[in-house]
Amino acid sequence: MLQSTAHGRATKSQAGILSYWSSICRDGCAPRRCDIDPGAVRRHLANLSILAVDRLGDIQFRLIGSKARSIFGLAREGSPAPRHRPDGDAPWLIGLRDMTTSAQPVWGVKEVGTDRHAWVRMPLLSDHADQNLVLCFDALFAHNPAFAKTEQASTLSNSLSHLAA
Repeated sequence: MLQSTAHGRATKSQAGILSYWSSICRDGCAPRRCDIDPGAVRRHLANLSILAVDRLGDIQFRLIGSKARSIFGLAREGSPAPRHRPDGDAPWLIGLRDMTTSAQPVWGVKEVGTDRHAWVRMPLLSDHADQNLVLCFDALFAHNPAFAKTEQASTLSNSLSHLAA
């Protein structure tokens, strides 16, 4: 069963994808990959990815949006996604361990050079007992006053409270 925990402040985009994830949870459980409606998250599609984490901790991309691919420094569409171990400092590993341990969404904003990397990691139920799925949101925003206008922070302390049944 999922339990809500306060994660502090989130950008407008983070709050939007977290709200959507929360809306497709059923009976206190994380949603399945097939529950995701691409039309409902159209605005975020380029920033989304889905990771599969196996029992050994190996990570494989199942889906990578074009902006996420760029943030992660991965090859263009059409090339195979590399397999990875969760012991590096790759951008997609941010928050992954905390999310896996808590089975709850985690999010944050990390300074990256002159930009801000806003990220979210949300669990998905898998149809395979030997792997966990993770829905990821990753976006870069310029580190300037325009960020505050377009991505004003919002507090999410209560947005996931219906999951704490």
